[in-house]
Amino acid sequence: MTEVAKKKRSQPTVPGPVGKVVEKAREVADGVEVHGAAISLKSATAPEIRVLADELNRAETAFQAIRVSFSSELAPNLKAVNREAGRFIINAKKPISCVLGDTWNEGWVEVGLLHSLACPKKVVDRIALLDRMAIYLGDHPECEAPGQKITAERARELHQALSKADRGFGFTGTQRKEIRVTRDQARTALRKLVADVIVEVRRKLPANSALWSSFGLDAPKPRAPRPRKPRASKAAKASKTAAPASVRGVATTTTTDPAPAATHQVGLVS
Repeated sequence: MTEVAKKKRSQPTVPGPVGKVVEKAREVADGVEVHGAAISLKSATAPEIRVLADELNRAETAFQAIRVSFSSELAPNLKAVNREAGRFIINAKKPISCVLGDTWNEGWVEVGLLHSLACPKKVVDRIALLDRMAIYLGDHPECEAPGQKITAERARELHQALSKADRGFGFTGTQRKEIRVTRDQARTALRKLVADVIVEVRRKLPANSALWSSFGLDAPKPRAPRPRKPRASKAAKASKTAAPASVRGVATTTTTDPAPAATHQVGLVS
């Protein structure tokens, strides 16, 4: 295992969620306050840990508050006003078309529709169109339809409402991003500090110490001994390592018992 891999493996895991990070930090701070001097901890003091924990807690509270405001108030408000503005633009084209015609021509440029009669989809484009429509309807009252609330005054109201909703949405969205960055930086700093303290505690406390729980930590479990393979005897090793004679280049011969000599009966010549 490489040195980098060993370092990563030995690095303690500090919880990621903000609430759990703050909880673990306060547990470690309590242990440092009571026993830090006794075991000569140098990574951080209890006040230093608690200051970072409080900063993270405040940043998280601010982020959650603006997140709720953004999602439950500003976003729905912008959506509602934008929808109303779209309906007004579509309905306002009908009385105006009685003067300018049903198809786009250069006369529609004065209304604010520069290239086609389609209602713009982007909020910023609708804001600009409402401003031009308010001016056009003010200059051409014959194109107004008060019974349908198609008037220059209504166009100005929607222009102001949509502009305000869009500014609030954009400003709060930027604030939310900035507060989230601040929150994430505070969490990273606290997690690193707590991890450094835990590493030092693990280095200085023996496994059988009663102080582990004071830091909110579990005592390390003793490692089970690895089973050792039985050693082979010298004779067994020698028999495994010895090569056959034929492999060593020694000629081998097989011997067999000699066949018994044949016996002949020789007749005696008289």
